[in-house]
Amino acid sequence: MDAASHQEPKTLRVHKTSRLLQLQLQKGSDLAGLPGLDPKLWVALASPAKGLEFDQRTLELLDSDGDGRIRRRDLIRAVDWTLSHLTSATVLDDETPQLALDQINLKSPQGTLLHASALRILKNLGKRDATVITLEDALSGDRILAAARANGDGIITLTSARNDDERAAIQAVMDSVGAVRDRSGADGAGAAQVEQFFAELRAFVDWLEAGREPQAVLSARLGGDVAGAWAAYDSLRGKIDDYFAQCRIAAFDPGATEELNKPLRQWAGLAGKSSADVMETLHGLPLAAATQAMILPLAEEVNPAWAGGVAAFRDKVCRPLASGGDIEWLSAQEWEAIKDVMGPHGAWLAAKPSSKVEALGEGRIQALLHSDLQQRLEELIAKDLSVAEEIDGIALVEKLLRFKRDLLTFANNFMALPYFYEMRARSIFQTGTLYLDARALHLCVSVADAAKHAPLAEKGGIYLIYCELRRGSERRTIAAAVTA
Repeated sequence: MDAASHQEPKTLRVHKTSRLLQLQLQKGSDLAGLPGLDPKLWVALASPAKGLEFDQRTLELLDSDGDGRIRRRDLIRAVDWTLSHLTSATVLDDETPQLALDQINLKSPQGTLLHASALRILKNLGKRDATVITLEDALSGDRILAAARANGDGIITLTSARNDDERAAIQAVMDSVGAVRDRSGADGAGAAQVEQFFAELRAFVDWLEAGREPQAVLSARLGGDVAGAWAAYDSLRGKIDDYFAQCRIAAFDPGATEELNKPLRQWAGLAGKSSADVMETLHGLPLAAATQAMILPLAEEVNPAWAGGVAAFRDKVCRPLASGGDIEWLSAQEWEAIKDVMGPHGAWLAAKPSSKVEALGEGRIQALLHSDLQQRLEELIAKDLSVAEEIDGIALVEKLLRFKRDLLTFANNFMALPYFYEMRARSIFQTGTLYLDARALHLCVSVADAAKHAPLAEKGGIYLIYCELRRGSERRTIAAAVTA
């Protein structure tokens, strides 16, 4: 639309009621003059965005800055936006929620997008040959497109997959790194989840590869049961360290030996206790009595609560590393040597990435990494995003249809109030009729806060009745003017 169409009309239709000059907006072309109209000719310069007898969604769209008030600048902005996307202001003369496709101005920056989005809505509704789109179409189209395979939000779901491999990969991504909600309401994965998933797969494989050679060497030394040996070693290493620490104290001060071993000889407190309680008490005591010789018994003289663990440690760790044979005792030097052998394996285990991808198993992980599934999932995401602008345009189609239907009516009520003194019609701020004391009070308005409203109302020189209306859990306050 050219700039000339936004100029103020050459002739303003004005109606005088009492001392009030009311501008009459009867046609869409009248709206084109609002931006240049002197603000003193506006009856109101602001309106609440809630509590009016008007379409609430349209009010929300008019409240462009979301501050709960529709101001003069908001209305002018809505008029400019609407007229720039229509081929003519006369389109607004027909206040119906439908629009011919050829009435969309393709020369405006968003006109092409609006037109394409309207066509897509009609196509998805099975109306390929339609030349008119309605508000009902726009609202239905949004729901249909939200559930479509590609809906522009960059999230792929199981329905986005083209085959079983892609479907399984999407499920694996969601199971491993978490799902995000798609526009349709289904769980899915976006670019961030796919990237994180494959990064975690690579990190896990890198960790496995870093341990292969050391594990092979350790396996050879331990007779093949690395996992069992590590479990036996790991369950005892803290207790063995504590034992040899006590032995060092005994070696440093032989007189301390009896004091160190005193807890092992105080059995009187265990009399009468259950076997479970006895074992629990023993579990907190040292593995064996501390000695100046600094050797740990591996067969006899071992704390009963730890006898099984010590036996497993002897059989799975000490004997293989000592090349077989019976091992009855472990010296402090031998213990340090064992720690040198087992320590790197512990460090490797501690470095394992914290991820749920491990549950997939090495075979599945390797298969995923050596496939093109990451690229294929990224292609699905790109395809979904390719329609984002067009689908986002659906909201603009809805906005244009609502403004076509409602803008002229709202502007009249906002800045001209043509129905304020008209008994046969109501302004949008009027909320109904209050019947009280054989009267019908037609000038009723919604009030958000009666306490704040009343002090201002006192300056109006008119009697007001405040009423709280209740229906179930709903509450609403109105003010009714008592007039002649």
